[in-house]
Amino acid sequence: MAPARHGIIYQPDTRVPLFNEDVQLTGTLRPALEAVGIRFAPAEVARSFAIEYLGPGFHDTTDFSSLVGHHARTRRLVAPRRIAVGLTRPRVAEIFREEEFLGFLSEMGYEIEFATAH
Repeated sequence: MAPARHGIIYQPDTRVPLFNEDVQLTGTLRPALEAVGIRFAPAEVARSFAIEYLGPGFHDTTDFSSLVGHHARTRRLVAPRRIAVGLTRPRVAEIFREEEFLGFLSEMGYEIEFATAH
């Protein structure tokens, strides 16, 4: 059941920093998607499933060790146990809980490489 077949179109939004398709699908477009029969996991399950970026409020208490996975356009696995971050440390500090999450990954044995300022 592709949402586009029902007139529900993903619209990239640049008004909010790091506003991504996950936020749009589970927040902004949720009522329209539910109206055509798409079901969503309860918040408690969704919160522990996977993250792209953490959001204030919904992810305030997310336990990183409970996550099944993660993905983000600014985090790439470039080698076993090595993650390249496409942002500088100061920019990472501006993203809700991103430093904390990268610290968790570091504690799990991953080497974290940050972008350098140009």
